[in-house]
Amino acid sequence: MPAAINEQTRKQVIHQWVGGDTRDKIAIDNRIGEGTVSGIVNDWKRGLEDSEYESVRNLAVDSKKQGLALSDLASRFRLYNIIKKSGANEDQIESFIINCERYCRFRG
Repeated sequence: MPAAINEQTRKQVIHQWVGGDTRDKIAIDNRIGEGTVSGIVNDWKRGLEDSEYESVRNLAVDSKKQGLALSDLASRFRLYNIIKKSGANEDQIESFIINCERYCRFRG
């Protein structure tokens, strides 16, 4: 019978899974089998009825694909909200950013 997985390892598995790491990476990092990773995640999910955990994981996975950490998204959301509140449309914002970039290049 395999040894029981300690609580610290379980927490690390969930942390990595929510953070978007693959099952293979999680298994290697924690020196456990891929099936064990799946089991830990499935046990954890059972206690989270109607939760948005899957959406959070998808966000983390998509962010990683773009080279961003979840913490990077907070500043992007703040910027998005400022732009949205300004009433400017996407073309206006893009034009503004391009002009700022040109100005910085010219001055620098």
